[in-house]
Amino acid sequence: MEMLSAIRKTTKLGKTSTWYFVFTPDQRYVAFGGVNKEMKEFPNREEAHKCFTNYLKYGYTRMLQEPQQLELQFAA
Repeated sequence: MEMLSAIRKTTKLGKTSTWYFVFTPDQRYVAFGGVNKEMKEFPNREEAHKCFTNYLKYGYTRMLQEPQQLELQFAA
């Protein structure tokens, strides 16, 4: 999975909301995270970027500057 970006914000209630924007091996653009552990899928990179920039307007800040490879390991 390619990590496109990660953003974070502390809510008014003091909770940390973190969103990860990724490009999956099966060619999907996905964001997951938030206080309530949500997932959002986007039809293309432009729509994912639109969501990302909206979150920045809501006060989220970038955690990662460069795209990185994200390796997920699942428990057996």
